[in-house]
Amino acid sequence: MKIELGLGIEYLGKLYKTANVRLLTMGGQCSALEMIDALGIDEENASHKEKTLVDMAYLSQQVSFEGLSAEKVDAQFLFEHLTTDDYWQLLEATLTLKKKRIGNGESQENLSNSQESLA
Repeated sequence: MKIELGLGIEYLGKLYKTANVRLLTMGGQCSALEMIDALGIDEENASHKEKTLVDMAYLSQQVSFEGLSAEKVDAQFLFEHLTTDDYWQLLEATLTLKKKRIGNGESQENLSNSQESLA
């Protein structure tokens, strides 16, 4: 889902406002967990900064920005360049995507049942 950020990400003198938001996949979750491990964060004893970096690791797997290399957009990059306003806008977009997916014929109960059958 494409959205326009209110403030955008400024990087190397250029402003990036167009973001593509997607749902977190299993692969994206694994990549985020590896990123968290590489940062040396113990999630159970994390400081506020570290908890925010964890959030950024997951978000980095759900968002891309037109004109920015996907490899550049990691937890540390988002932590340093993403504004609070745009962070909340991206979170809202991920929730909207989930609602749309559920609204397209799959109830939450059906999703839970299908997940249980995979176990």
